Amino acid sequence: SMLRARTGHDFSSYKQPTVLRRIARRVQVHELEAINEYVDFLRSHPEEVEALLADLLITVTDFFRDKEVFDALQQNVVPKLFKGKTSADQVRVWVVGCATGEEAYSIAMLLREHADQLTDPPALQVFATDINEQAIATARAGRYSEAMTADVSPERLRQFFVKEGRFYHVKKELREMVLFAPHNVTRDPPFSRIDLVSCRNLLIYLNRDMQERILEIFHFALHREGFLCLGTSESAEGAATLFSVFDKKWRVYKNRQPSLQQPTFLILPAQGKWQVRFPEPPPVQRVRDSSFGELHFKLIELHGPPSVLVNEEGDIVHLSEHAGRYLRMAGGEPTHNL
Repeated sequence: SMLRARTGHDFSSYKQPTVLRRIARRVQVHELEAINEYVDFLRSHPEEVEALLADLLITVTDFFRDKEVFDALQQNVVPKLFKGKTSADQVRVWVVGCATGEEAYSIAMLLREHADQLTDPPALQVFATDINEQAIATARAGRYSEAMTADVSPERLRQFFVKEGRFYHVKKELREMVLFAPHNVTRDPPFSRIDLVSCRNLLIYLNRDMQERILEIFHFALHREGFLCLGTSESAEGAATLFSVFDKKWRVYKNRQPSLQQPTFLILPAQGKWQVRFPEPPPVQRVRDSSFGELHFKLIELHGPPSVLVNEEGDIVHLSEHAGRYLRMAGGEPTHNL
């Protein structure tokens, strides 16, 4: 609770043994006797909260980590991402839990190499996300030591990096392909219309309920022909209604098209600030004389979060009291369309 209140990150869905091992490490670092003493220590040393968060955020990544997985992606998946697409289209990849960026840049290299073979390639966009903002800052800088780039081939080093003393800096053309952003997949809205989701060595730290929830999120984020790549320790075979096996050995899955019975919307996990339990809604009645403001008030009167009421065209017809702080006018002619 203290960690969630002070950092905004909720670890209640992580596997308890993993969390306890990390807490035990901090207990030993400060030579304390028991976890209760550590709770008191956290209260009296606010800076320790960030140290605990850093220990809980496991950052283990390399360029082309598990080379065979990247070989499988390059040969069997990447060509399918480009199938039927031209310069009017886009290939979109989401790397979840990107840490310091090596995996995201590795996938970007595969995409760039394939696009360079085509006469009319689509635009390329890699979204790379993590809850560790320090790791995201390192990824954006794109500067890595010789040891960290040891698994990058000499050809790729020449094509995609600039040597700076004992460091290699990712070239601007490749960095501009990758959008790094802080994002918590257990809580924040997902990206959409994604061709490939890569989420390796993240699900193993979460409990089964959250694993299932995140697989639903990936299914929602991917378009109908999209792919999901998991780590060799993880599997989506328990979500057979959402994904079919594409490469069993390297844990690559293909998105299943939703049936008519499956919902096409996504309910996000309620792990953020707003812990609201709404009552069962009454039967829908056609709005006649009542104002939009009155209708909006009725919908949010039970302590709902800031919200916006829009019509079927997406035009804003009413705002809750504090919703305006999340909106700003775009450049050009003003519009009420959300």
